[in-house]
Amino acid sequence: MICQKCGTQFDGYVCPNCGEAANAAPQMPLENAFVVERREIAMCVILSIVTFGIYALYWVYKLNDEMCVVAGEESFTAGGTVVLLIIVTFGIYGIYWNYKQGERVDRIHSMRGVAAGTNTPLIYLLISLIGLSLIDYALMQNELNMYA
Repeated sequence: MICQKCGTQFDGYVCPNCGEAANAAPQMPLENAFVVERREIAMCVILSIVTFGIYALYWVYKLNDEMCVVAGEESFTAGGTVVLLIIVTFGIYGIYWNYKQGERVDRIHSMRGVAAGTNTPLIYLLISLIGLSLIDYALMQNELNMYA
């Protein structure tokens, strides 16, 4: 990659010469690429409540896959598998998943050159431990909306 600011050629997401963030996410093959959707957070929360959590499971599915795209990572666990594990473990896997998504958010921030909060995984974990995972989903969606 070539830095847009100073012209230095480098590998990675941040120019080692001037510290400028790379302006492009890692390129995915076109057959695997898809657009990250911008969602209205309030509508997602309302739909999750009105459908007694069914929409929340769909939301988790989409959050997982789209967060991997923004992070430029290959998903180790597909969205459908995440939903199945949350159902089978009666939500316990969801607590772990929220923590891991917090780590992914921090990686996205650092690779994009945005000041990252170092406690994001811990915050997501604590919110999900008190049973408010919808807040975690809203925070994740807010991050995704910045890149949609």
